[in-house]
Amino acid sequence: MAFAMSLSGLFFAFFKGAYFSALLMCYFPIMFGMSYFITVSFSKGFKDNMKAYGQSAGYADQALNAIRVVFAFGQEETEIRNYEKYLNRAKKTGIKTHLMGALAIGGFFLSLYGYYSYSFYVGSFMVTKQVTNVNSGVAYTSGDIMACFLGVIYGIFSLGLATPNFKALSEGQVAGKYAYDIIERKPAIELDNPKGKTATDLKGKIEFKNVSFSYPSRRDQKILDNFSATIQEGKTTALVGASGSGKSTVV
Repeated sequence: MAFAMSLSGLFFAFFKGAYFSALLMCYFPIMFGMSYFITVSFSKGFKDNMKAYGQSAGYADQALNAIRVVFAFGQEETEIRNYEKYLNRAKKTGIKTHLMGALAIGGFFLSLYGYYSYSFYVGSFMVTKQVTNVNSGVAYTSGDIMACFLGVIYGIFSLGLATPNFKALSEGQVAGKYAYDIIERKPAIELDNPKGKTATDLKGKIEFKNVSFSYPSRRDQKILDNFSATIQEGKTTALVGASGSGKSTVV
């Protein structure tokens, strides 16, 4: 529907005055550039917001799942501070996203009002200089100028009706990429590969020597920092610590 409305508006404008309508169309690459900037800004901002809120939600889920352990070790304030740290990251990302979006929208309206000024300046020049309208064979009139102006702006801005759909498509692409990255991820160790190496001499002794580890989603927070331990064969070993100290990671 948006494309049909756009074509009808442009057809009407070029029917009333092809030369003046062509001059008006020369301005629209600027407006299309600003529209593209809006789309890119909101798409990138949505991606960054998803990542930031995903980290904070993951940390909250981890703490709530082990809430009894957190309470037993009196780590409520520590967990709150850590959660606030991730929320502050999400807040900074949101501020940056809305700032870029505001600048993009402001630039778009600046180009829009520039189009108004450009259209009426060129139109008044063509009327006062009695420029011939090739469609009618007589000089341009104020009615021709307004008809071309409204037809072009109606035709171009009818495409704006499709903007919410483009926004939904970009958000779906971002969310779909995360899903397909997980689905198509190939693990470093393939359990079902018959050509893999098979260990023949296994012993129950497990030893950690100066192991450091952090998850890809929280690289700045070390789960294991120079961790060393020996788990003897045939003995029961308990791992005790607060939530987020790396117990599940070791297992």
